Amino acid sequence: MPRGRSSCFGANTGSGASTFLTNWPAGTEPRDAGKRVAENWASRPSIFEAGRAGRYDEFVHYAEVGTWYGALSVARLTRDTALQRRLVTKYDRLRTPDGARHISARA
Repeated sequence: MPRGRSSCFGANTGSGASTFLTNWPAGTEPRDAGKRVAENWASRPSIFEAGRAGRYDEFVHYAEVGTWYGALSVARLTRDTALQRRLVTKYDRLRTPDGARHISARA
C-alpha cells in the first residue's frame, strides 16, 4: 500500500509507521486492562475451592491454570511483585499432600 494511506489495520502516518494500537484512552491500555483482570482473578477462589458441585469441583481445571499463567505473566511484565506473590501463594496449597489430590494424574 502506498505511504500516507490508511489500511484496515490503522491509520498510516505517511512515514510508514502505523498508529494502530496506540493512543489508548486513560485506563484502557493493555497494561491497565491486564492488571484489572489479573487482580480480579487473584481475588477469586478456584472452582474446586468454591464448593460448587459439578464437573470440575475435584481438580484444578486447565482453564484456571491458563488464566493463572496469564495473570502471572501480567504481574511479571508490570513488575508488580505484590500481585506475583499473591498469585503464587494462591496455589501454594497444591504443593501439600492434601492439595496434591486436586491435581489430575492425567495432566
